Amino acid sequence: MFLQSIYPWVPVASPQPPPTAPSRTTVTIPPGLSLVGTRGKSRGRSLRATCFYPAGSAIAVFDRPLIAVPTGKKVTSTCDWCLRRGTSSLSPPTPVQKSHLQQPVPLSACTGCSFVFYCSKTCQAAAWKNVHKFECSWLKKAAVKIPQGARGDYVVDEHTRAVVQLLARLRKGDEVVRDAVGDVPFYGERWMEDREGMLEGLPDVFRANEGGRKWMEWTRKAMGALDMTGFEHGKYDQGELFGEGGVVTMVTELFCKIQINAFNTEDPDYSNPGILVDTVLSMANHSCIPNAAVRLSGRTTILRALKDIKEGAEIEISYVDCTESTTERRQKLAGYHFTCQCLRCAKDLDVYEVAATSPVRPLNVLSLQPNMQLYHNPGIDRAKFGREFLYPGVSNGATTFPMVTERARALLNAEMWAVHPLPEMYSTFIVNDGEKEQNLSFALATACFRATRVDPYGYVAPFEPWRLKGLLMIARLLSQTAPLTARGELAKTCPMPLLAESLEEMDQVTICECVLRLVMHYGPMAHSDNWVVMESAKEMLADIESLEGRERESAMLQRWVSNPSHPEAKNFFEEMVYKPVMRLAEIAMLIVANKMENDGLQKRLLKRLQ
Repeated sequence: MFLQSIYPWVPVASPQPPPTAPSRTTVTIPPGLSLVGTRGKSRGRSLRATCFYPAGSAIAVFDRPLIAVPTGKKVTSTCDWCLRRGTSSLSPPTPVQKSHLQQPVPLSACTGCSFVFYCSKTCQAAAWKNVHKFECSWLKKAAVKIPQGARGDYVVDEHTRAVVQLLARLRKGDEVVRDAVGDVPFYGERWMEDREGMLEGLPDVFRANEGGRKWMEWTRKAMGALDMTGFEHGKYDQGELFGEGGVVTMVTELFCKIQINAFNTEDPDYSNPGILVDTVLSMANHSCIPNAAVRLSGRTTILRALKDIKEGAEIEISYVDCTESTTERRQKLAGYHFTCQCLRCAKDLDVYEVAATSPVRPLNVLSLQPNMQLYHNPGIDRAKFGREFLYPGVSNGATTFPMVTERARALLNAEMWAVHPLPEMYSTFIVNDGEKEQNLSFALATACFRATRVDPYGYVAPFEPWRLKGLLMIARLLSQTAPLTARGELAKTCPMPLLAESLEEMDQVTICECVLRLVMHYGPMAHSDNWVVMESAKEMLADIESLEGRERESAMLQRWVSNPSHPEAKNFFEEMVYKPVMRLAEIAMLIVANKMENDGLQKRLLKRLQ
């Protein structure tokens, strides 16, 4: 904490995250949080901080989810307990992705049902103890409906399976489930107490929307879930089944609750898509300018502060990608049945406008883009096109907007590089160019461009996971271009002489070490100490540290990370890292303009480069 007292703009990780909630028989709010509000009100219940949390610190760790299952289509290629991506005899063959930091692990099927798969005996034993011992025989019976040769097919979807697990645990009298979802008729000895449960599902809204289409779909699935658990429909009348408080009605409401409260477990570097529900975490409300974020690692979720959070402040997370347009965000939020009224939505702010006023902007003094002036004056030209074209939606009530390519060209002409959907296009360029040796330099330049002129606006905090993944991508590309440059081979294959010359003039190893040290510094604040991104960065950094004759460069970089205002270290960073990286970023703009066939923009950019 000494560094933080001297240089308060350099965030450091919390010494220890708050302890995980102990084993419980009822839902427990972790230390450091309080649950306030009333069910059914405008914002319902909410989580509030009971102490101060600095930006990047862990607010709470949740490692006992109510539900955590892979999607039905990925069940044969996912460990059913830790949710790690894997391969099995039934999983469809998928090409190895060089961009993935962890490759799939071998999976073995459950010998009982042959439906779920595990990466280890440890995971299998944990799953069996938790809930699989209840569902195994049910899944086995359902599996006979699937032909033996149906490669990659699945028996039940993830929502149905989640409901079946909840019913199984209710039948066994699980108090945690009762407190979370309430009672269901005929499931458990105490169901007549009619406990309500903490999770809301908004069933009346689902009944009313789209003519009740979703409600009817889930009613059919509810009957299927009941069948799987051995429920005998014929013993009960229509009121007991479909009436208010009837068993089918209550199980249908379970589907609503899962739909409203589930997180997607997908992580390109670790796990496949799935659903995870944590009762306490589900109490966090939404904002498109959140002060906290949920980080997932298999079955564990970590709630982290994106900015300083004062004692008593509400914890707000985002349910959607905040970098998308207001129209797109509202379309996705419609699935949660509310309209966001945050400042970003009310004023239709773009990423540049949000970044300019972000309280964590000063933290970027220790980042690959420390130029504060660029956050205030990014060099964009909104006046070139009408706002309705660039930001289709709330201002004109449009329900459709121009083709993505047309909008992308308009954004490029205005040099609004960081506005959706352009960032996704850059990612595609990086991956595609990175697969070809002759285009490695293109991928590197574009990655530097995204790290300095795009991501700092969409993800302002320098410890955002997406930004650190971008830095690691730069390091991995440099590990390939540096030896090619040293051998003189890059100039022979690079299709752009200007880019090849720039790479030859810079110290690529020093730049690589710099971005890796940034990843190691911010990794614990982005995710956790054992984050796969940090593990990969640590290995690469060890390789660089083993090189002889780099003592001065390493010492300077370490000094800069410790104190970015140190005159000598700051000058070293600017000359050896920042200026070369920004040069690559400028060249990348030309590459992007060329790929988008924007001749006018190419001419403007060429003049600047000369």
